[in-house]
Order: sequence, then C-alpha cells, then structure tokens
Amino acid sequence: MISTKKIQFSIFFCNLHSLFISAFFLFVCQFIPSSTNGQAPERVNNYLFPIKPGKQNFLSGSMGELRPRHFHAGIDIKTEGIEGLPVYAAADGYVYRIKVSATGYGRALYLQHENGEKTLYGHLKTFEKRIEDFVLQKHYQQRKSAIDVYPTPQQFRFKKGDVIAYSGNTGSSGGPHLHFEIRREDDAVYNPLKYNFNEIRDNIPPRASRIALVTRHPESRINGAFGRLELPLYRRGNTFNHNGIIKASGTIGVEFQGIDRANMTSNSYGINKVVMEVNGTEIYRHDISLVPFETTRMIHLFANYKQWQAYNKRFQRCFKVDGNRLPFYEESNSNGYFSVPDSGFYKVKIHLYDSYNNHSQINVNLQGSSTASPVTLPIAKSENGMLQENTYVFSSNTPNAEVYVGETAYALEAAYAFNNQYYFLWDLRLGLPQSVFINQQVMNTNFVHTFMPFANTTFFHELANVKVSQYALHDTLYLQMRTEGEVYQLGDESIPLFDNVEFTLNQFNEGVDQSYQVYQLDNRNRPSFIGGIWNNGKITFKTKKFGRFKLLKDEVKPSLRVIRRDRTKLVCRIDDSLSGISDFTASINGEWLLMHYDYRRKLIWSERLDKTKPLKGNLELRVMDKAGNERIYRSLL
Repeated sequence: MISTKKIQFSIFFCNLHSLFISAFFLFVCQFIPSSTNGQAPERVNNYLFPIKPGKQNFLSGSMGELRPRHFHAGIDIKTEGIEGLPVYAAADGYVYRIKVSATGYGRALYLQHENGEKTLYGHLKTFEKRIEDFVLQKHYQQRKSAIDVYPTPQQFRFKKGDVIAYSGNTGSSGGPHLHFEIRREDDAVYNPLKYNFNEIRDNIPPRASRIALVTRHPESRINGAFGRLELPLYRRGNTFNHNGIIKASGTIGVEFQGIDRANMTSNSYGINKVVMEVNGTEIYRHDISLVPFETTRMIHLFANYKQWQAYNKRFQRCFKVDGNRLPFYEESNSNGYFSVPDSGFYKVKIHLYDSYNNHSQINVNLQGSSTASPVTLPIAKSENGMLQENTYVFSSNTPNAEVYVGETAYALEAAYAFNNQYYFLWDLRLGLPQSVFINQQVMNTNFVHTFMPFANTTFFHELANVKVSQYALHDTLYLQMRTEGEVYQLGDESIPLFDNVEFTLNQFNEGVDQSYQVYQLDNRNRPSFIGGIWNNGKITFKTKKFGRFKLLKDEVKPSLRVIRRDRTKLVCRIDDSLSGISDFTASINGEWLLMHYDYRRKLIWSERLDKTKPLKGNLELRVMDKAGNERIYRSLL
C-alpha cells in the first residue's frame, strides 16, 4: 500500500516538475526566432524606441549594411523627412559624452545606462535646453566649432521617455533621420532590432541578384578558366537560382550580391546572417549581430573590395580570407572555401536571413570538371597583366612566354586558351617577375618588392621609398609602381589597407617645386587632397589607399560669399575648388565668434554666447584651404 505522504510528495514533485518545464519552455521561447508576425527575435525588452514610441516607424538604414569604409552600426530611423521630432531617452541613465562635428554623427549624445549598456543618438538638430546651453559655453571655452566633451554623471540625468534632443540632419547625413545605437560596455554595437521593438515590422525575406565563383589556387578552374565568374540569379518565390550547371575543379569560393527589404518602404538594407551548405553539409556561417569598432574597416575583406572599387558592386564573400579578424564567423566551420574534384555534382545552397529571421535561399549547381566550357567569362585582359591573390595572370595570342625573375628566365606554357587567346599563370611566391617576354615583345610587370604582413618594412626604390607599418596589411603584398606622364601609379587600388603607407617620391617632372602637393585621383580623374611634407627636394605623404597620385599646385584662395549680415547673424557660403576647406575662424571686435558649419550646403553661420548682444563692430572672418591659401573678409557692422 502506498502511503498518503508518498502520494502527496509525488503530486508535489510532479507539480514542481511541471512548473520547471513550463518556466524552462517560456525561457527558451524568448530566444526562438520567429518571423510569422514580422517581429525581431527578442533580446531584452527594457528599451523605449527613441522616435515616436508606440507608433509604427520605418528605417532608412539597418545594422551591418556595407558602407564604404565600415559596417553600418545601429539603425537609421526615418523622421518623416523633417527635422525637429522629439528624441526620447531609451532608458534611465546619464549623458556621458557630447560630440559636435561637421562630419560623422554631427551633433550626437551618448547615454550610459544602469545595465552597463550605452545608447547613442546621432545627427541631432538641437539638444535639450540644459545640454544646449552647456555645449554653447564649451564652444566658447575651447574656441572650437567641433567639440567632444564628457560631462560628469550628475550633470545630465534622464529617465526613460524624457526628451533629450530633437532630430536633425547634421554631420554626414543624407537626409533627416536619427541614428540610434545600443552599445556594449566596450562600445561594440549590438543590433537594436534584436531588442524586439514593436515600432518596426518586417516579414519580407532578403533578395539576391547575382552570384560569383572565385578560384583560390592557380590549379583551380571555373568553366575551364582561372579567375572570377559572375552570373545572374533568377527568382522563384523566395528562392534564387542560377539556371544551368557550372563546371569547376580545385578549391573554390562563392560570393553573392543581395539586399534586404522591409514592409511599406522602398529602402534597401543589409543581410545579417548567411549560411552556406555544399551537398547538405554546412561549411560556412556568419552573423552580423555585433560590430566592434576596432575591426570594422575589415569590411574590405568581408566584401569583394576590388569589385566594389571598380564597379560599385557590393558582393559579400561566403569565405574568410587571410587576415580577416571579424568576429562574425562560426569557427567550427571551414573558412568557406571548398574543394571540387574532377567528377561528380555539387549542390551549393546559401541561406540568407535578415534581423527578423526572414529567410531566402540561393541555389547553384556545380559539376566537377576542369574542361573548358563554351559559355565562360575568363579573367579580364589587361595590358600589364592582372594580380589575383598570389597569382599573376597575363595573356597573349601565342602559347609560350618567358618570365624574368632577376637574371633568370623561366619558360612558361599557357595554362589554358579561349578564342585563340592564351592565358598564363605565374605563382608570385616563386619570385617577382620584373618582365615577361611574349609575342616577340617585352612586357614590364612593374613589381618592385614583396611586403609581408604584420611587419614594419622600409623599401628604397628609385621612383619612391615605401614604409609599410605592421598594421597596414592583411596578407602578402606584391607591390607594383610605375609612372605614366604626370601620374604615379603606386600599388594596386584593389588591395585594401588598414593603416597608413608612407611614400617618399624621388622622381619629378620638370617644373615641379615645393609649392606642389600630392593629390589622389579617383576613377574619373578627380583629385582629392593628400598633402605631403617637402624635405631635401623630396616629398613624403601617407595614404590608406593605393592608387594613382599626382602633384598639383593650388594657388587659388577659397571662395567666400556673404548670404546674410545683420546685428543678429552672419551667414556665408564658403568653398574651395581643389584642395578643400581646412579651417575657418571669426571674431567680432577681437573676440572669438562661434561659426557652425554644414559642409554639404557649404554654409557657415554665427552664434553668440550672449544672444542679447548684437553683432556690432569690427567683424573678421578667415577661411583657409588645405594648401594654405587664406581668404579674409572684414566688415564694420
């Protein structure tokens, strides 16, 4: 017979077990992704949406979007195309930093919260009045138009839902919006959409438009060729397919081009999570849910930097190249490259997810074969050859060539041919070729030196001396240099840099003197100021981007036009046609006068510390360009 106490204990234990299971189920359910209602997977739900809380909002930018030099951190919240909407504190906390700049986040507030996390509010028009008065005083104390100050924790404390500022369009903003971030204690940025804000809804999966396959080693082939093959994708619902079978062999990597969309808006966003499978086995995964600032420039390794620079095509790599230290990857997987033998079929599936776990899929079919295909896109031809990873590629209409490394000549046969054009592959790890003898002609390669990553290296050359810091390179650099007329080609612009490289030019065209400075040319030959320091008849400059450079002389003063001049405000339009605006300063009766700057509209305008005090007396405004030219405007008000 079972005792009453045992039955009661059993019932108690069952109830306790049921409560535990229920609690555990509820706990787990908080972290199970769901896209059925268009809501983001919940992370923590203790933040208030900073713009129009409780009402549907829309984004102009999402977390992890590919920007020219960084991953977009946080989200950009639309403000109905206007400025001046109230911006609310997302949680209890205090302002620990205030920054005012003509670029970047413009006028920005940083709040510290009790849970250790931080929030950032950027591109603001004005701050809450107490902060606005404090900032104006700091401008005049420091006599600067751009300031970065750190108030004490007691100065500006706010409760969740308090108005801390008003939205604007300051800094590097393309239109009125609020930039909003949630940061970890070390300033790494979380994805705000993981905090389950009901104000943003999205049940639209990502979309893909193109796929690219890339050979990794000289023996690898795609449709019989070495290089990169780019192909269109065709949509069927939420699946994107390449119609056909691609022949491949050796070690291959995959890239894709795609965007995300959201409900009731035409904006496009980044794709946060990617998983790739080959024949059902996962070999690659990344998830952009946290962006640390110290590695954000490695976006140039995450995406195909060469295609971005040359064609403005933003292809995400589904493989991890050497030197990539981004924390997005699943370390248990391979680096995303996979090997394709000379036989068999391989189904490649790439799963795309946005912040709301809406899912779409790319399908590509490969056949293991090194045989040439009638439909192929071999690597583009170039007069001086092309560089891909460790392989130098050049072509000719003859099947044989000689490669000269130092004083030694190496006979080289073509690796493959298409349409009576022969393609040659040289592994640069065997030595740098100074020239190639091909089709009875000598082709200069312009290689000058091999730089290893993670080492401080100085190289001396008759054209230019080069200093490369240990932080500049992610992989081996095979540096090419040459001149063409007045233009210096220094390095391959498709190779990203992560720190400055220093060049000292040793050769100049006739007539160049110390009044000239260095400018970098873009792909439309538009110059941008670099500068440089002259010493002993040579000019030294630093750059974070390889490419084409030219020495130019800027002797023209900046332009200055008065738009408004009265007892309350001075407004001027300033510009410089070549080197660009460097600085400006104003005074009234010898006292420093604050001038705000909007570089997009090329406007500066005054603000007095004492608003009741008129602009009366001797006014002086100086505007300087980066070449040292100065325009001075004086007036008696």
